[in-house]
Amino acid sequence: MDEAQRCDELLFLHHGAIMKQGSPDDLLGAYPCKLFSVDSGEGPLSCAHDAIIPGYDALLYPADGNLHVAVKNGSPAENEFYLL
Repeated sequence: MDEAQRCDELLFLHHGAIMKQGSPDDLLGAYPCKLFSVDSGEGPLSCAHDAIIPGYDALLYPADGNLHVAVKNGSPAENEFYLL
């Protein structure tokens, strides 16, 4: 959510209970994964469903016409994730 970066503070609710609260930078810093977004520049990317990359603690999922990748901090792919 690009618009969330423009906020001073965010609050996440689930069934009326506060799940997380803080600045965008604080919340991103506490997130247990590094996030990547892949945009082809030539139209929407997608996959049939969410997919896990074995051995890399990574999750691929489509959103907003892009393919998003979440790589768990501390996994082998944390600093070595490449898309060809």
